[in-house]
Amino acid sequence: MLDNMHIPFGLWRAEKQQNEKILLAGSLESANGPVNVEMPLNILNAKWHIRIASGEIWYQSLETWLYVGMSLLLSLFLSGLVQRNYDLTGIRNYLEAIAYRDALTGALNRRGLFDELQKRIDSPAKKKFTIYYIDLNKFKAINDTYGHEAGDRVLQLFTEVVRAHAHVTHTLGRIGGDEFVLLLNGSPAPQRDQATFEAMRRDLAQGLPTLKIPGPITFSMGRALYPDDAHTADGLLSCADAAMYLEKQRAKAHD
Repeated sequence: MLDNMHIPFGLWRAEKQQNEKILLAGSLESANGPVNVEMPLNILNAKWHIRIASGEIWYQSLETWLYVGMSLLLSLFLSGLVQRNYDLTGIRNYLEAIAYRDALTGALNRRGLFDELQKRIDSPAKKKFTIYYIDLNKFKAINDTYGHEAGDRVLQLFTEVVRAHAHVTHTLGRIGGDEFVLLLNGSPAPQRDQATFEAMRRDLAQGLPTLKIPGPITFSMGRALYPDDAHTADGLLSCADAAMYLEKQRAKAHD
């Protein structure tokens, strides 16, 4: 092939004693030319060199330009595929966000939460997990007094506070209105969970001074454990919701 392209080449062997290279095959012209490429090879105990020289400068060769052109076309094609894949990934992520995420808080929406619960229930590992059904107290009064924009900001604040203090592997879902579900791995850890909720209450106790909403912003919650309390997503949420309702009633009784 190199002969047909009129490109001089040579196979040279290095001589240790004479500190020179001996041509074994090819032509002496392989050591000359405007462009010269040499590749060393170690074969057994001897050093060999393959030399290729071009009789003309690369940019004067039509074949070289053909190779360059094909390379450019291939690069454009590959970059187009990469961009298309990137665009499709962005579209898929956007559609998933719409389908499974609450637009206001960024937490899972009802559909996303049920999907996550069902995945855990259907998992062959059957690992335990705990859910906390959380409801903000007197949220309607906040909306009525300060407006829906302020109410939305309270929901966002609650989400931010949960993310700041909950365990790193938590999952938070907004199931509707001012009701949230916090999903934690494993059985309840009383000390960990108590410390988490106390920290959340401390942050929410400050209210929202920027919107002139005084504190404290409080919440009631109920707990359910899979599989001890129920074996279905609906059953778990019902158990946790019932426990939350009892706590809310006790809180109202002390007001």
